[in-house]
Amino acid sequence: MTPALLDHFAEQARFCDAYGSSFTASLIEAMARDLKDGGPTAELVGDWPRSPRADA
Repeated sequence: MTPALLDHFAEQARFCDAYGSSFTASLIEAMARDLKDGGPTAELVGDWPRSPRADA
């Protein structure tokens, strides 16, 4: 897991919240915590090989 990946999750959550999607923002924030803690999200995307923004 890279700082860029965590930053991307945080940025996406902010965008969702700004556009009125508070549920999705909360979900992405929970995924970011899970990623940081090494949970299932980390298993799925923790070793993303490229730019998370470019690949989104």
